[in-house]
Amino acid sequence: MNQIKSLFAFLFMLVATLMHENGADIRFIQQLLGHADLSTTQIYTQVAIRKLKEIHTATHPAKVGNTTLDELKAEIDDDDS
Repeated sequence: MNQIKSLFAFLFMLVATLMHENGADIRFIQQLLGHADLSTTQIYTQVAIRKLKEIHTATHPAKVGNTTLDELKAEIDDDDS
């Protein structure tokens, strides 16, 4: 029975994290999970911030693939010459 409770807790946390990462309001998630205190729910914002940093690092214009912004500028300057 304890394993079933753990599984449900894990699934609720997973769903809540995915909802928050996709834009659900933290207050809605708080109500969904039945947390009395918002600070308990704010754990999910840390997951979302970590994911945001990963996306930022992977897609920032200063680094496109393995090409840095300076390399792109140099290519443009070469094409203009």
